[in-house]
Amino acid sequence: MSNPLDYARQLEQLLQHQRDSAPAADSTSAIPVERGAVLARVLMNPDVRFSMPSVSAASRIIDRNGHARSIYRPLLTYALTQAMVLSRHQTEISLEMPESFNWPPERLPANLAEPAAIACWNALTLFITGQDSARTHFDQLVARQQPEGSFLYATPSDSPDMRWYYELVLLHALCSYAAQSGDKAAATAVRRNALFHLEESQPDHATNHPWGLFAFIWVAEARPLADQLLHTLQTQHPEGIGGIAAILVADALLCLRCLADRLP
Repeated sequence: MSNPLDYARQLEQLLQHQRDSAPAADSTSAIPVERGAVLARVLMNPDVRFSMPSVSAASRIIDRNGHARSIYRPLLTYALTQAMVLSRHQTEISLEMPESFNWPPERLPANLAEPAAIACWNALTLFITGQDSARTHFDQLVARQQPEGSFLYATPSDSPDMRWYYELVLLHALCSYAAQSGDKAAATAVRRNALFHLEESQPDHATNHPWGLFAFIWVAEARPLADQLLHTLQTQHPEGIGGIAAILVADALLCLRCLADRLP
């Protein structure tokens, strides 16, 4: 597709056929990250009513297979908060954000990718609630971008697949922030990182979720990666996407709508 906005209908069709991920019932100690797919439902219909799980510091965030990844908590918090912001039936949500990440000087080593990604997703949540101080984390990430476009400085001992995974997680957060804020420096960094993935990485080896989807739609040269991600989603989930994939596709659609609002 020649225009990024042409992808909007394709994403809407994916979300219209969103399937119920049927996560396990919440407990006092575990909450399924799939609960964040409410963002997709609200994006398609702001009048939809939904209940908000209580996510506390003691809550364990898991996927429907029982796996717990550290990025699940900030992803769920962002999705629930964004759903609240977009909904015409706003529900109060209590945010319990962890301590801030201390950025290393000059460059971001790959062994700090996980806490940096958590910090950026938490910053994205704070940004959409009107806390401009959250921009600092994205400024720090942009300032540490490597000459070839990557965010992480890797050594031979670092796993390429894990590095690519966190590059994608960081890219998705930064791209969502750039689209929603209009930050030009962030947008430039998104472009450079998207081209890095086009030339250097293999996203399908790193994850089966569409992290970074909007970035690849936004950057014209990287659209083959967007098409690959979308084809994989449609092939692997002919009955409809759900869960984490629905969250990430919904966020990509939200970013496309933000882009459309700024076009003349």
